[in-house]
Amino acid sequence: MQWKSGGTVCLFAGLLGTALGLGLGCRRLAPREPPPHQGAKLQVACPDETTATVVRKQALAWAARQQATVDVVLYEPHEGPPASADVWVLRPAELPRWAKAGKLTAVPEEITRPQGAYQWARLLPLYREQLVVWNGTRCAVPLMGESPVCCYRSDLYAEPARQKAYRAWTVARAKTGKGKARELRPPVAWEELIDQAEFFREHGPQGPAPSLPPLPLAQDEAALDRMFYQVAAPCARRGVREDERGRDRDLDDLFSFHYDLETGEPRIASKGFVRALELLKRLQACRPKEAAARPEEAFARGEAVLCVTDASWLVAFQRSKAVADKVGVCAVPGAEHYFSFRGEEEEAKTDANRVPYLGAGGWLMAVAKSPQETAAWHLLASLTGPEGSNQIVLEPRWGGPVRQDQASRDTWGGYDLDEKKSAALREAVSRALLHGLKNPVVRLRTPDQGPHRSALVKEVFAALEGKVGPGEALKRAEASWKELDRKKGRAATKAEYKLSLGLRPQ
Repeated sequence: MQWKSGGTVCLFAGLLGTALGLGLGCRRLAPREPPPHQGAKLQVACPDETTATVVRKQALAWAARQQATVDVVLYEPHEGPPASADVWVLRPAELPRWAKAGKLTAVPEEITRPQGAYQWARLLPLYREQLVVWNGTRCAVPLMGESPVCCYRSDLYAEPARQKAYRAWTVARAKTGKGKARELRPPVAWEELIDQAEFFREHGPQGPAPSLPPLPLAQDEAALDRMFYQVAAPCARRGVREDERGRDRDLDDLFSFHYDLETGEPRIASKGFVRALELLKRLQACRPKEAAARPEEAFARGEAVLCVTDASWLVAFQRSKAVADKVGVCAVPGAEHYFSFRGEEEEAKTDANRVPYLGAGGWLMAVAKSPQETAAWHLLASLTGPEGSNQIVLEPRWGGPVRQDQASRDTWGGYDLDEKKSAALREAVSRALLHGLKNPVVRLRTPDQGPHRSALVKEVFAALEGKVGPGEALKRAEASWKELDRKKGRAATKAEYKLSLGLRPQ
C-alpha cells in the first residue's frame, strides 16, 4: 500500500495506537515562527565584480533562512553608491566622507557587544579602533582585509653561484661608496631590495633586463598611492613598539605623518617623504619603460625577480608555468635609515625600521539610512561574523584577514605553497597586521582625501617618469594640499586629521 497524504498516515497511526492500547492519537505540530526578516528585499551596492561575487555567494544562506531577497548591484566608485541601496561596500578611506554627510547608520550594540556572538573584540585593532570608526561612532564592519607581502624568485636566490656573484658585486660597490657588502637573502629593507633589483637588472636569468614589474598606470591612483606610502612609512616615521617606554615625546612624534598634528600643516614634502621618492626613483630604473594595468603579471610571466604586492596574487603566481613553486614570500621591507618627526636622520637599531602601511586595501560594509536598517544589519552580522568571515578568508583571491585569529592561523593551504613557504607567508602577513606597534601608518582617510590623493600621485608619477625631481614634485603636491585645505580652514583640517587617526580633537 502506498500512503499519499499526511492525513492518511495520521489516521493509520491513531487506529494502530488504539488497537495496541497506546492511545497515540494524532497531534498537530505547532506552526513554526516565521523568520524575523521574512519578505525583506535588500539591495547591496558593490564597486566591482570581485566584491559583488563575494556578497552574492555569502548572502545565499541568509536569504534562504530568512525567506528574503538580496539583490547585488554595481556602482561607479567615483559616483558613490546609489540612493536605492540599503548596504554599501566601501574602501576604508571612503567611509568618513559618507559618515560625515550623515548617510550611514551606527553599528548596533548587539554586534559590538564584547561577549556577543559577533566577537567584535576579536577583530584586528586596525578595524575595530580606526577603519570602521568616524568621530567616535562605529559605522561599518569589515568584509575583506589586505595582506601586503614581498615576493621574490626563491629559485634564483638559492643558487650558490648567484649568491657568490651578488656578494662580490656588493663588495665591489661598497669600495666605491655605493651601498654596503651584503648576502643574497629575502630583502629586509628597501635599501637592500634596491641593491638586489639593480644586481638582477645587470645579472638576470636571461641577461641584462628589467628586474621589477612595470609601474602602475597613471590613472591607477590606488596602486600608486600604496606603492609610494609603503616606502614612505618606514622612511618618515619611527615605529614605536607597544611595549616601548621612555621615548614617547608626544602625540606629534607618535602620530604625525601626512599632517603635523599641532599645526595642521601637510608634511608630505618633508625629508622622510623625499627620501622615499628618491628610493622609488632608483627602483624605476629597474622597471620596464611602459606602465601597465596589472604590473604583477610581469612577475607571473617570469619577467621580474621581485614584486611587492598583495598575497592574493600568489594564487596566480602558483598557476603560472614560469614561476610555479619558484616564489618566495617575505614581509614588505622597512628602512635602514629614517627621519624623525623633527627631521633628524637616524639609523635603525635593528636590521630595519619596520612600519606597515595599512588601510589602502580591503573592503567595509556599511548600512545606509533606510526603512530596512534592522534587516540589513542582520545580513551583515551573518556575512561578516566569525563563520562568514572565515569562509571568505579561506579563498585567497578574495582578500586578507580582518580578525586576529585569521592573521595568526596555522593553515594557509589555499595558496598552494609548501610548508616552509606557507610559514613564511603567515609570518609576513602577521608581521604587517599584528605588528605590535603603537603607530603604524594608516591611509589618509579624511572626508576629502580623494583630491589630496590625486594631487600627490600625479606628482609622484611625474617624478618617476623623470619630468621633475623628487623634492620639487613633493613641494608641488604640498602646495596643492595647502590650497585644498585653505578652503575649509586650518582648524577643520587639524580636527578631521585627528579623527581620521582615531583621536578626538581637543
